[in-house]
Amino acid sequence: MKRFTLLLNIFIISLIKFTIPQQTALNERSQVWFGIWTNPESGYSDTPSTFNKRIGFNVSVFQIAQVIPLPKYNYTTGAGGPAPEYLIEQTNTDAAVFLTVYPTSFNISDSDFNILGNQLAAYTNQTGLNRTVFLRFGPEMQGTWNPYGFQPTAYITLWKRMYTIIKNLSPTTAIVWAPNTGQSYPYNQPTNTLSSDDLNVLDTNKDGKVDNSDDPYLPYYPGDDVVDWIGISTYYKGPNYQNINVAQNSGYCASVLNGTSGTSSFNFYTTFCEKPGKACMIAESGAAWHEQAVTNTLSTTKSIIDLQRAWWQDCITSTTMFTQFPRLKLTMHFEHEKLETDGNVSDLRDYRRKTKVTIHSKGNLSVATLIV
Repeated sequence: MKRFTLLLNIFIISLIKFTIPQQTALNERSQVWFGIWTNPESGYSDTPSTFNKRIGFNVSVFQIAQVIPLPKYNYTTGAGGPAPEYLIEQTNTDAAVFLTVYPTSFNISDSDFNILGNQLAAYTNQTGLNRTVFLRFGPEMQGTWNPYGFQPTAYITLWKRMYTIIKNLSPTTAIVWAPNTGQSYPYNQPTNTLSSDDLNVLDTNKDGKVDNSDDPYLPYYPGDDVVDWIGISTYYKGPNYQNINVAQNSGYCASVLNGTSGTSSFNFYTTFCEKPGKACMIAESGAAWHEQAVTNTLSTTKSIIDLQRAWWQDCITSTTMFTQFPRLKLTMHFEHEKLETDGNVSDLRDYRRKTKVTIHSKGNLSVATLIV
């Protein structure tokens, strides 16, 4: 394979020759970054190198993840330690590092942040490739599935301290604020344990309660001066959140971004992605193939390839999508199979691609399609 990766001008872009605003974001490119989050864990052993081989070209950014405080590496179990950035090195490409860090509590010391900052700086300064680095810190902060979730006051305080320390140690790292989709927010989470400060912040329409008429994003936003990129998690898990295999309708991802999905009316793109000096990304995404619903009579899509084709054509390789949202500059695919629980129902979901990609070029347009 060629040593240097290609951004999405090879994968989906040069969609059109966008005019870059005068104020661009840190690490922004004129093309769109295409990223993958592989699963290297036992039982899957999927790596950036194996994905590049499987898809047929070199991906431009790979996501890896860890927690903070960083636990010591256990040489017996293989648990702990920093995220496996060495797997990106093994691609022999200049792929960017996209590190997601999950705080395990709000009790993060300056020393913990110093360790993280030096780790990020090393990706740029010690790899020999001058790698581009992104840090997605404390994502999906509206949800109680994270220990820091649904607590905006403490979250923003932690974020601002993190940003100051990381920028001092690794100024070229682009720090990404990335909430979960606002669809169905506040996700049936109880509000009776909220502090008075959090309740006041979360009740954006001041009607005395927190429900889907309240803004799902703004209470958690730490401020333009402490955010480099803005992202969002976007998934399709079936119509009306049913665990059945039905391909999404065209325009689904656009509806999530502009608040017309039917389960959230808040326009994420206009509010955040058009801010001066900011770029926008889909920070993790995918369409769920429900493995336990293959024989369900309500599953009208009979092949995972057909389901994934609908996702990729609507959300990743759509020229309409990137024309409509020109500040969308990175898209990240979740390449995992995962057991998830919604409404106390466990469901095995496969978000992985099953085919290669072929490139079709026409003029200044390069569009990837699935080989079936």
